Amino acid sequence: MSLRQQQGFWRGSKRMTRAVTAGRQGFPEFERLEGRRLLAGDVRLVGITGNQQKEGFPDETLFDIKYALPGSTDPAFLDGFADITGNPPDTVLSLNNSVGVTQGTGSLRVEVPQGQNAFWGFSSPNVVDLLKAGATQLSYDMTLNNIDLNGGSYGGGTDDSFNGFAQSNELAVVINTPTNGFIQRNFTTGGAFDSLAMNGTWSGLDGTRHISWDLTQFTSADGKSLQDFITSNNATEARFWFVTQGGDSNGNVGPMRFYFDNMVVDGPAGPTLIGDFDLLSTSQGLTFPFVPDTDAIGFNPENGLLYRTSGASAYRDDPAKVGYNDNQFMETVDLSAPNPAGTQVGVFNANYQGDGTNGPYGLPAPRPNWLLPFDRRTDQQTDSSFRQQGPNEYHAARDLVWSSTDHLFYVADEGGIFKLTADGQSTFVGTPAGLIGGPKGIAFFTVGGERRLLVTERDGANLWTIDPATGQTVGDPVLLTDAVSLLPIPKLVSLAASPDGTTLLGIAKSVSDPGNAFARSLVIIDPVTGVCTPLGQFDVHMADLAFIINPPLLVSQTDFLYQHSPQQLRVTFNRDIDPTSLTADDLSVRRLPGDPPFAATAVTYDAPSRTAIFTLGALADGNYTATLADGSVTDAQGGALSGAQVSNFFVLAGDANHDRSVNFDDLVHLAQNYNVTSGKVWLDGDFTGDGAVDFNDLVILAQHYNTSLPAPGAPVAAAPVSAAASKADVLSAQRRAKDRLFNTTVRVQPPKPAAKPAAKPAAKSPTRR
Repeated sequence: MSLRQQQGFWRGSKRMTRAVTAGRQGFPEFERLEGRRLLAGDVRLVGITGNQQKEGFPDETLFDIKYALPGSTDPAFLDGFADITGNPPDTVLSLNNSVGVTQGTGSLRVEVPQGQNAFWGFSSPNVVDLLKAGATQLSYDMTLNNIDLNGGSYGGGTDDSFNGFAQSNELAVVINTPTNGFIQRNFTTGGAFDSLAMNGTWSGLDGTRHISWDLTQFTSADGKSLQDFITSNNATEARFWFVTQGGDSNGNVGPMRFYFDNMVVDGPAGPTLIGDFDLLSTSQGLTFPFVPDTDAIGFNPENGLLYRTSGASAYRDDPAKVGYNDNQFMETVDLSAPNPAGTQVGVFNANYQGDGTNGPYGLPAPRPNWLLPFDRRTDQQTDSSFRQQGPNEYHAARDLVWSSTDHLFYVADEGGIFKLTADGQSTFVGTPAGLIGGPKGIAFFTVGGERRLLVTERDGANLWTIDPATGQTVGDPVLLTDAVSLLPIPKLVSLAASPDGTTLLGIAKSVSDPGNAFARSLVIIDPVTGVCTPLGQFDVHMADLAFIINPPLLVSQTDFLYQHSPQQLRVTFNRDIDPTSLTADDLSVRRLPGDPPFAATAVTYDAPSRTAIFTLGALADGNYTATLADGSVTDAQGGALSGAQVSNFFVLAGDANHDRSVNFDDLVHLAQNYNVTSGKVWLDGDFTGDGAVDFNDLVILAQHYNTSLPAPGAPVAAAPVSAAASKADVLSAQRRAKDRLFNTTVRVQPPKPAAKPAAKPAAKSPTRR
């Protein structure tokens, strides 16, 4: 299966088991997966390049990595080749990595059903531009083996008594012209060449043959070359059709296999590779802020963020050079965001200022409290005694793996195993004995039903099981060997377990060129036998791997824009989508209870807000349901909408405040804006959508006055005496509006007079005696 086909991941309840049980071969502690549940999500494999400090090299850069296993039918790895449909029984195309591989890591396996003299075949991707530019030759490698023909090993046995023919000795060029251009040649008329001199047939000779076709021999009926024929017909599509056929007269029944690789079109511009069928492809993404020394990445499924660590503890005493200060750094980034670069946040940073003239390093963040010295080294503290290392200080994080049991990362460092929390607290666990150069890659993986913490060596070829509680080794190591050369792998620099628990991946140094940092390969590791199967070479200094699990693509919010004319539905997604996957007919709308569904009339998309606006048109009164079908929309990585997304809304003309009833409250909104000729909306009483509030809007309100729309499933109220208003009713409603709002008389009580202050008593006259 390919990464693109992985649509789920395991996450959930885990616990640590410390008891030693019978049959566990002495493994005392492992992380167990007992309650794992499958969650639909978009799974990505990413890698980060190391710090080579070479001009033009993408240091500290994320790469999206897509890989396929042998047998995959993922079109992304078939280079656009497809079977010829409409010519049953069809061929089956898949990837192979053991037969017919002449370049890279894979070949195209073409399986055809058994049938005497029947024609099958497969077609190339569109090569119209190459032919229009004057291509002169098509070449490729084809492999045929007796054991893969009818009745052989493909049929389940070892019968090699095939007595018949298997051949691909004709080629056609199919061009999309008004007359359906179809130009076919056989080996003789097509000027073809077979390095085994078998004219593209088996005829008892096993092996790989290099085949070429002279494209100048493929002329149209009126003598035009492919270039002239395509140009004169303004053709926009042209494909090669490889014809395969065979049959057996010896009574054997079953399919047969052809293998193709290294397909090249040559012409004036030089050779162009149109099919190499490698199992690995990469694309460059986000580049991180520079921090010297080792880089590692790990994914935290509990918050959906990717964590990047970089830097190392001090290892020099010259303040002008890199490594004078502790440089440990940690940041987070949300790769599911529309602009991941803008989501980077520093967790800790030991040396943002940098060394000498180098800097700043990374992003601003607090200095880790587990470092020694506690304060950043000054330029005068050049004595080596200042290169201290705290008890919980790792030198350089080589690889990270998240533990859902402990809710933190386990870190592989040449000094041992550490725990590192999401907020940046480091704790030393232990130094495993016996590892050459210390730990390097680290991952949790299930082996023989037991969840184990696996670790590779910094300078050796062994895979170890580690007790996560003590950091010590458990049992004997497994020697890691290359599946092709059968030699020990010089080093596995990273480990990563696929979230579905089926595959353990690693970054392997080259057996033949271990010192070449650009010759590293992606490998699948069998943790029992140690065999590492290469899927392809990175050609960059890939340093670490991590699986990213984006949340399922969902609708996070819907809003019925009833106040718009025409009415619209606003749909907000939980992450950015591919706008080319969005069409108006993705949204199906239906009025309840039983009206037929209809599609939206138009749709627009705003990437910054992750919002689609579907135009619905003018809708009749009623309850509605709108549905985005499962898988109808995809995100930028091809992850499809997870499940049908349903929203419900209602339409009721005249309902200004959108409360399912048309009454005096709505009339108030209209009356307060009556005879305003522009700038008004539904809430103001503009029910016609012309920006004005006038008699036309009053008519709509009057026709619905004292009516309501029950929610689906709610009891239906008795209908009003007159469901449809007459002209007199409208005039009466207008008059009532005026009477009740504009001409209402409110008795105003006059204010009471203020109380007069009491008169002061007159002063008494003195009494004469």
